[in-house]
Amino acid sequence: MTELGYGLIACGRISSSHIDAIAKTDGARVVALADPDAQKAARARERAGAEVAVYADYRELLADSAVDVVVVMVPTQMHPQVTVAALEAGKHVYCEKAMAASIGGCREMLAARDRTGLLLNVGQSTRYRAPFAMARRLIERG
Repeated sequence: MTELGYGLIACGRISSSHIDAIAKTDGARVVALADPDAQKAARARERAGAEVAVYADYRELLADSAVDVVVVMVPTQMHPQVTVAALEAGKHVYCEKAMAASIGGCREMLAARDRTGLLLNVGQSTRYRAPFAMARRLIERG
């Protein structure tokens, strides 16, 4: 099996969960981090490992040939911009929820996925929580 190199864009609170999950996944490792906040990037690097490349600009991470998959954790309004750039750079994308701040943003992301033929996954981790499950049942009932 080929090992997949993961690049994490934005090193806020949720990044530690992604670093830990990737570390526990066979055939996957964090190879790069990007965050304009040097302190956040340094904390994430401590968790991910000293050999991990660190970039202040996510576009530099996208140019890194060791990165196969990008995890997008920037603020929601930036999801389309970063996700489209990642797909166009030849990277598969896992985007944290919400997908985008607008339907137009979602459409841009899906169009880039379709154009590139790469994978785009949106981490809607709350979909099975009780309030959301109840909302779905109510919608299905009309």
